[in-house]
Amino acid sequence: MMILGAGTGIAIGLVESALKERWLYVSGGPLAGKQFILYKPQTQIGSQQSSDIYLFKDPAILPTHAVIEVRGSQTIMHSMGQVFVSGQSSQPQHVLRSGDVIQIGRYTLSFLEKQRAQ
Repeated sequence: MMILGAGTGIAIGLVESALKERWLYVSGGPLAGKQFILYKPQTQIGSQQSSDIYLFKDPAILPTHAVIEVRGSQTIMHSMGQVFVSGQSSQPQHVLRSGDVIQIGRYTLSFLEKQRAQ
């Protein structure tokens, strides 16, 4: 049973890595080291436990602080609260580029995309 469980876990990890096109890597804050694959058309970020990306223990974070929308080849972040992207205060709507560093409260997230052949 242990071998079957380990094999299943490895297979799931390989499939996830192969299908991963866009993701957020948490580089600062209580969730440092965790990554979130952006596989849904919209991903909600906030202090609600029901958020797709739940950022906890920070009173500066709104229940729905931002929504990341995948629209074709673009990834757009809609901000409802204060968000900084690569050190600049974000507009309410911001097109994310691979390598952008997102600051929401005390959390730092890096937006990354798989390289596409030109």
